Amino acid sequence: MAGRHAYVDESCPGDYLVMCSLVASSDAAAARQAMRGLLLPRQRSIHMKDERKGARQDRIIRTVCALDLGVTIYSARPADHRGQSGARDACLQRLAADSVRNEVDQMILDRSDATKKRDAQSIRTGATSAGARGVPFSYDHLSRHDEPLLWVPDVVGWCYARGGRLRQQVMPIIKVIEL
Repeated sequence: MAGRHAYVDESCPGDYLVMCSLVASSDAAAARQAMRGLLLPRQRSIHMKDERKGARQDRIIRTVCALDLGVTIYSARPADHRGQSGARDACLQRLAADSVRNEVDQMILDRSDATKKRDAQSIRTGATSAGARGVPFSYDHLSRHDEPLLWVPDVVGWCYARGGRLRQQVMPIIKVIEL
């Protein structure tokens, strides 16, 4: 698949989860349009914790699953990685290494100004561990309001973290890597 873009979000209700959806650059415009089609009047972005239960959530989940993008969830226990920051580092390092192997050319992470510098180090460490000289893809932190494809990993991570029926709905499109 030429021209892959990675969209990354995180969740930390228990285990630290980093969710990454891979999108072929040729499919990105259609996927963005499908996600924007879910917005309600005056709504700027989709964030599952803010959505009403029931038909609205189900419609969002069905739309994300129909995109069939594939989402990898990197899961790390903070206790095994010297806390939340260490768990995030472990997840991002593995994500970066996998991104080198998957020939990702662009990565967009959900904006977190507090972790930007540390994320850069984790991405560099992960990329070089996969044999790259430096980081062979561009990456940036954007707000979920600016990039609709950041909503995909948010939806999948939210469903996965809640378990039960919600997790079962997204299982066909996810791969979980425990660190």
